[in-house]
Amino acid sequence: MNPIFKHGPSAQHRLVLVLFCSILLIFFDHKMASFESLRGYLQSMVSPLQYLANTPKLAMTWISTNVATRSQLMAENQRVSFE
Repeated sequence: MNPIFKHGPSAQHRLVLVLFCSILLIFFDHKMASFESLRGYLQSMVSPLQYLANTPKLAMTWISTNVATRSQLMAENQRVSFE
């Protein structure tokens, strides 16, 4: 059986529709702050994912500040021993 409509809306039409809806949502949120409670709920749901995504950067920062090379330790030991 052949469907009556073979194609849905084109990609350009869908993109324009999504952009238009996004702009409307941004406008209404800015003018009326109507999505403030929803934004709070979504933020509390997404925050564990943000923490997990940020963990590798935090680990690398911690490692780079707390791990010293052998030459750095030797130089520091010589500096301290002469004082």
